[in-house]
Amino acid sequence: MQNNRMNIAVVEIYSHHVFVHTLASSLLASGHNVKVYVSERIFKDLDPMFLEGETKPIFSVSRKGENDFSFLLRVRREIENNCDLLFINSIQGYRIGYFYLIRFKIPTIGGAGRISEFFGSRYKIFGFRTIRQMAHHNYTKYLLPKVIRRLSGLIVHTQKARELAINEGYKKPIHCMPFSLHIKNPPYTEIPKKRINFLITGSITDRSRDYFAILALFEEIWEEGVGTVELTVLSSPRTEYGYKVYREMMRLDGKGYPIKYYEGWIAEQEFVAQASKADFLIAPILQEYYGAGEITSVEVESVRMGIPAFYPDWYFVDENRIDSSILYSSFGHLKELIIGYASDMALIEPAKVRARKNAATLSIRPVSDKLNEFLTQKVFRPSNGFKENIGE
Repeated sequence: MQNNRMNIAVVEIYSHHVFVHTLASSLLASGHNVKVYVSERIFKDLDPMFLEGETKPIFSVSRKGENDFSFLLRVRREIENNCDLLFINSIQGYRIGYFYLIRFKIPTIGGAGRISEFFGSRYKIFGFRTIRQMAHHNYTKYLLPKVIRRLSGLIVHTQKARELAINEGYKKPIHCMPFSLHIKNPPYTEIPKKRINFLITGSITDRSRDYFAILALFEEIWEEGVGTVELTVLSSPRTEYGYKVYREMMRLDGKGYPIKYYEGWIAEQEFVAQASKADFLIAPILQEYYGAGEITSVEVESVRMGIPAFYPDWYFVDENRIDSSILYSSFGHLKELIIGYASDMALIEPAKVRARKNAATLSIRPVSDKLNEFLTQKVFRPSNGFKENIGE
């Protein structure tokens, strides 16, 4: 590692292409050599995120028809032989089993997106909506601690997540890093508007979000004659619940209400184009899924695009994100807030200006500097016994 310049691998086979961009861009900005190992489906969303003129990492993409496990087996030796450090971006879902079966024999940092699965989880058989959810919970509880023991450090996305890890006895290095970077020149829509555009992002699942409640709220607003409010749902259905929500959005559309929604895959370019039109984001999220310090996709897009967002008042917002956040205590309270902005549209631009100013603090240079400081002072400092923890 001459002059602290490293050869670094980043692996992502789950879904979080936005954080791959954040991580790879930050490492590149500090002068490291970066190679991203990514599945073909994720690469489709990831590659367009590197804008024209932006330095790109080297990509290694899974072959057509190659499953995630075969891909990891194929690239493992290359990573071990050529890299000083590995980031496993998302250790989630059934793929936890892959990282249990495949041991990388180089220093490895793991991304702890679902912090409540990493720490504090307990075996249980009750309280689940489906048998599949129960099986996943206990499968995760059994395998994840074994994977964590092999890691040499963690990346988390909120201070609350960091505190949870420490309180649960985690002793190795932890770095708190934003999930997304602020886009340098987002395509803001500056022309005067006759309507306020509210945007919802995130998977359409009953575990994480109450889509029916938020759609019912907007139907009430429209039925009361508030014609200056429009809604975009920037997600698509994949489950039975998702298609029920999709049919409900079709019903609202059929009644002539200003709602935009999608049935299939949303390309990154389309995602950014639609997000840039939003005045506010809304997170109709559930506490049981996001209450431990996890970050919702609405906060990710709030940072990326510099857009203010509504969150439930139990959702943890880091101190440096307060100016971009509006908290609601119930869906009734949220309805009042939405109607308030619709009644006085002069309030919108000041909220957006605060959000842009706030998001600019999470641009690439300060994020990169903090990550590099973590790596050089905490991870590769000889006194912390980092090398001794590899593969334990």
